[in-house]
This record gives sequence, C-alpha cells and structure tokens, in this order.
Amino acid sequence: MTAIREKVQQQISHIPGPYSILALSMGGMVALDWAQHASEGEIQNLVLINTSSGFSPPWHRMRPAAWPRIVQLLTRRELFDREADILRLTSNGKPDLQTMKHWYSIQRQRPVSLHNAWQQLKAAAAYQPLNRRPLPDALLLASKRDRIVHWKCSEKLEQRWQWTLKVHPAAGHDLPMDDPQWVIEQVRNWLIV
Repeated sequence: MTAIREKVQQQISHIPGPYSILALSMGGMVALDWAQHASEGEIQNLVLINTSSGFSPPWHRMRPAAWPRIVQLLTRRELFDREADILRLTSNGKPDLQTMKHWYSIQRQRPVSLHNAWQQLKAAAAYQPLNRRPLPDALLLASKRDRIVHWKCSEKLEQRWQWTLKVHPAAGHDLPMDDPQWVIEQVRNWLIV
C-alpha cells in the first residue's frame, strides 16, 4: 500500500494542500494509509466508502461469494463484456449501456493488466493500518448490500476510532454510482457538523 500511496502523492504533488479525500474501496485503504503517514494538517477531511482493513476478518474484507466472480473477471478477454460484468458486480442498480461504454472506453485508454489487477488484490488483502487514529473524525460510508466488502469492515473502523458511520440499506459496492445523491447528502451533513 505504501508504494501505491507514494505514487498517488507524487501524481498530485502540484496541488497545494490541505487535502480533502473521498475514496472508494481500495482507494480508501490508500487514503487511510496516507492519513496515517501525513504531516499535521495535511489531510483536512477524509471520507472512506466501502473500504476495509486488517482490522476485519478476511471473509469480511472480500466476501467468499465474490472470489469466483472476480477470478472469472480477471481472466475474461473481451473488454466490453468484462467491464459490463464488473459494473454488474459492483452496482446493485442496472448499469445502462452508456455507462458500460464509458467504462469500456476508460479501460481501452488506460488498460489494467492481469498482473496489475492481481498485485492490487494482494496489496488490498495484506493491508494492515497502524493502530493510531490518524484524524479525530472521518466519515465512513458503507452499503448494507455490498456483495464484495461486508459493511462491518466500516463498522470496525468506526468502533476502533470513534469515527462517523452511515450505512446505506440497498446500494452495492459502488455506492456513489448506485446512490450519488445519498453520498452527497451524507458528506454535506458531516462537513456542516
């Protein structure tokens, strides 16, 4: 995770801080790692969506039912079908053709190799944050019906560090795709408090 975090920090080094970070899934792990290694005041706000950490058991971090589908996705050759299947796994809504075409276009322009995808899965599985709380508060958003990461992973972070947790009753792993307005409302309400 350290190498990924450092690459992200390098890529945004031209943007002045402090930073407010909203991150989903493995991006949440990268953001949490950054917050734990940040200098005082570098991270102003942290919103983590459907993320996990070594504080949760492996079967919550990656639900066992998701593994066969993920392996199948990694080995699928046809890009459009693979991206459509990823959307079907990560979203509890019904992704439209336009969205599928958009994700297919991104994959064609910036392909993720099988090797890189496997390396990312290994990094996510191995991620263990430090014990110390990086910020006094952060917003944790989780989906009760996430088919990849159990919402209790966010609950573990809430319990460990007394952060704010909001749970969506029906959205999938890609909560911002399934209910963007709910995400906006939760972030807005949290920032106002």
